[in-house]
Amino acid sequence: MSHDIRTPLNAIMGFAQLASKEPDTPPKVRECIAKISVSGAHMLALVDTMLEMGQIESGRFHLHSEPGDICEICRTAARMAEGPMAEKRIRFKLQINVEHCACIFDGQRLLRVLISLLGNAAKFTPEGGFVHFILEQRDRIGDGKRRYKIVVSDSGIGMSREFASKIFTAFSRERTSTESGQRGAGLGLAIAKSIVDAMGGRIRVETAPGMGSVFTLHFEFPAAGPLAEPEPKPAEDQPFAGRRLLLVDDIAINREIAQVLLEDLGFAVDCAENGRQAVEMVKQSAGAYSCIVMDVQMPVMNGYEATRAIRALPDRRLASIPVTALSANALDEDVKQAMAAGMNAHIAKPLDVAVLSKTLAKLIEGSRVP
Repeated sequence: MSHDIRTPLNAIMGFAQLASKEPDTPPKVRECIAKISVSGAHMLALVDTMLEMGQIESGRFHLHSEPGDICEICRTAARMAEGPMAEKRIRFKLQINVEHCACIFDGQRLLRVLISLLGNAAKFTPEGGFVHFILEQRDRIGDGKRRYKIVVSDSGIGMSREFASKIFTAFSRERTSTESGQRGAGLGLAIAKSIVDAMGGRIRVETAPGMGSVFTLHFEFPAAGPLAEPEPKPAEDQPFAGRRLLLVDDIAINREIAQVLLEDLGFAVDCAENGRQAVEMVKQSAGAYSCIVMDVQMPVMNGYEATRAIRALPDRRLASIPVTALSANALDEDVKQAMAAGMNAHIAKPLDVAVLSKTLAKLIEGSRVP
């Protein structure tokens, strides 16, 4: 499902992105393109939500805990929520009362929970209302644990007691939710609850019709040492100018979209239509490629087989070229399979230029073959 749905979405969103860059596009057409992009992003979010729920229900949901900054995760969630809040003139306040931000947890999963809670708060809070987002630390001294309390409160439409009792059940929606003009699959809070449970945390809601809602979360994470500050780098229009890259994809539309986006980043791009052709081009390249962007599902030779063949080349310079998967297969097990095949990274379709640029920069600056 992931591959079959994401592949056409890649074309829809990719060409919309390319069309938006055309300087002579009439305003009406540009407006239509913007609406296509918004609808495509909404469709992608629904697909991701359905697939994530499928993972949870099948028992294939796994956390990826590592040292991180819980304060920065909350700030990121707040930044992502600011736009929808501002559009409705909602008074939005972030408050962080934390002494130690470094702990060991799955930052991206927690971010997913917070985005869901803040998104619902923005949806169901009327214009001119308020949303408060609070992170507090509640440690007990000396046991090496960090205890945090997160609260998201709003002045929204609230919920009945009956609905609040089943709000964390999949596909649950209250009839009055249609009064806000908002739609959803009824999966966001069910997924949030599953993530919180997997982290060993607790989540509860206090609400009443017309009185808003207060979601409270409690977490206990192992403490982590001080985190290194990333060095800021100046932004560049074409950060990869002078670099050559091999793009491998059997679908012409996908190659066209990816090639234009990669060239906009400064790459000189060579293309291959299947894994076998890619391996031959690498053999003849004399080390010209800084990176390989490899589709996974291809005829003749798939991306995993091609990567293994490249890693087995006798010339270590060629065998160590960084390879990233570019695939519509975007679940956790797909990422693990890519790593097991010798790839260095995984980029999901539809393409996000920021993710693409960040991933390639990381690989080219100094990756190691797994």
